[in-house]
Amino acid sequence: MVESGELDSNPMFALIEQPGIGTCRAAGLPAVFDGRHLFAGAAPTLGADGADVLSDVLGYTRDDIDAGVADGHLGKATREP
Repeated sequence: MVESGELDSNPMFALIEQPGIGTCRAAGLPAVFDGRHLFAGAAPTLGADGADVLSDVLGYTRDDIDAGVADGHLGKATREP
């Protein structure tokens, strides 16, 4: 399928730039919204969204995250929550 070019014309697949991998083909959602298929973007690099998840989903404060990093329980946060 890839060599035949079928995926190039299929709206379910799009080329994305994935850090650490390069260009790869990713599947979109099978549903159509307003006549368009929605596509996934590149996945965050390992740890890139860890501080956001800890603060937004689990309610950790910046101090909680910093303490976890200092204690060695968490990796170093790459972005501020």
